[in-house]
Amino acid sequence: MTPLFVITAVGQDRPGIIASVTKALWDCGCNLEDTSMTRLRNEFAMILLARGGPGLRLEQLQEHVRPALEELGLTSSFRCLEPGEDGTTAADAEKWLITVYGGDKPGIVHRVAALLASQGCNVTDVVTRAVGQQDSVIYIMHLEVVPPTGADPDQVDALLKALGLEIGVEISLQEIDEDIL
Repeated sequence: MTPLFVITAVGQDRPGIIASVTKALWDCGCNLEDTSMTRLRNEFAMILLARGGPGLRLEQLQEHVRPALEELGLTSSFRCLEPGEDGTTAADAEKWLITVYGGDKPGIVHRVAALLASQGCNVTDVVTRAVGQQDSVIYIMHLEVVPPTGADPDQVDALLKALGLEIGVEISLQEIDEDIL
């Protein structure tokens, strides 16, 4: 079995980060399986799942890739997933998209995430943006959620809408049929 590595890196954004890091991974025989990379203001963050070739050890991967990361000024971490730890789920797993829209205030992410956790939902992706001028900032959040088996989307949607009224934002739940980037 070939190893699956988790590589995380974060640092000041600049041109060439993706090109340099993926070249270093490619040069040591890795294939990218899943990634999430984004720029937040002037910071760039990435988390990569890379499949190594047979016999590639974590130490070898670090020796080969870390110099490229350090040259870019990125802080990084490396980990090899154990067999069975890859966390793959069935392709037909139910997914929900939760959308939050309203005036920006502290605690929105926590309150929504806490409600979802209390219902057994696993948040798998979150994107947030604060847009507008300082005196009228609108907060937008999208959460991809995998509900527990048998969860009632109407019941969770009702709870989310009640929370939205309490904290002054609009919250909606939409079922997702396909895994679309």
